[in-house]
Amino acid sequence: GLLLGPTALGVVHNREQIDTIADFGVLMLLFVIGLELPLRLFVRLWRISLIATALQIAAAVAAGFAMHFVLGWSTGLAILIGFVVALSSTAVAIKIIEDSGELKTRPGRIAVGVLIAQDLAFVPMVLILGMFAVGRPRYESVITLVGAVVVMGWLIWHLAKGGKIPLPFVRTASDHVDLTPLSGLAMCFGAAAVSGFLGLTPAYGAFLGGLVLGNAGGDRAALLRDVRP
Repeated sequence: GLLLGPTALGVVHNREQIDTIADFGVLMLLFVIGLELPLRLFVRLWRISLIATALQIAAAVAAGFAMHFVLGWSTGLAILIGFVVALSSTAVAIKIIEDSGELKTRPGRIAVGVLIAQDLAFVPMVLILGMFAVGRPRYESVITLVGAVVVMGWLIWHLAKGGKIPLPFVRTASDHVDLTPLSGLAMCFGAAAVSGFLGLTPAYGAFLGGLVLGNAGGDRAALLRDVRP
């Protein structure tokens, strides 16, 4: 990106086009994360996972604010850097744990639980950063954030306990290879559009859409295989 962009070789000049593609990438990334999230494992380890993740994020954001005072960074930049430092790549980390033979041990499961908690924390992070970008009144931003987190928490609890949110098109689409990726795209961008219409970030809606679709009673493995490309 640095080499192709305007700071180096200048092959790509249209920043608006790149920003649009990047926004689509974020939506699909969060949709797939929601689609493949193992909620039942997280529920079994939710206390230690949430505590570890909260401490990790707090330490990283504190370091960001230290740079805020030392280097004169803006508050939004300090929080952004803290969030970036706090997150891990779930796919890479789980692969390392699996290759080391630790995936079925208690430390391995706790590590996976922390990774899942980080994935869940990513959604409030996007909402918080969106507040700084939009610059809405503080009280309205806090109400929006709390409401979004409460809805997400209820949905995770409901689905992890075996609850279902029936979607009429899932079983029909699962019988047709061509309809499966189309239904995934429709759910991803449809939920993102509804979320944006309600004043939340589209990424929040895409994540919840993935959660719902992944627990709607269809063949999740087949759905992931067809939708991920």
